[in-house]
Amino acid sequence: MRMRDKCGIATAAGSGMGRAGAVRFAREGAAVAVVDIDADAVQAVVGEIESAGGRAVGIPANITYDEDNRRIVREAADDAADALGGIDFVWNHVGHPGPASVEGIEMEDFDTAVTLNMRTLLSPPMRRLRRCAHAAVARCSTRHRLRDSKPRRSARSIRP
Repeated sequence: MRMRDKCGIATAAGSGMGRAGAVRFAREGAAVAVVDIDADAVQAVVGEIESAGGRAVGIPANITYDEDNRRIVREAADDAADALGGIDFVWNHVGHPGPASVEGIEMEDFDTAVTLNMRTLLSPPMRRLRRCAHAAVARCSTRHRLRDSKPRRSARSIRP
């Protein structure tokens, strides 16, 4: 268990590589705050981690919204840190490759990609946790959906 007694935040952790990372961190002994826009997926990943004997808290949130970021700071960096231990790492996996071609580009898709890939680097959790002397911040994403890529959900579609 290489991450015993560590606590971290994994964003975009409701599916795919984000989920795999959160589960792996827990398997290696870390307590994980699971963050994703899909509340059902968050609870499923938390359940998966807990059923395997790990520790996790779920935080459904869209990190493209400042109000959700403030809530992540409050719930993960404050509440979850109290419940799980201090925050040692953030795995910021959120991202989107954007439209696959310039022809026929929908500006909403382009805006979503820019927001996910750039704005989230400066989100409040990232800014706050970078100030922690002991916290590591890793940013990664995947290109597996590059061909004819469409966002899973646009930033506009997840607000009531």
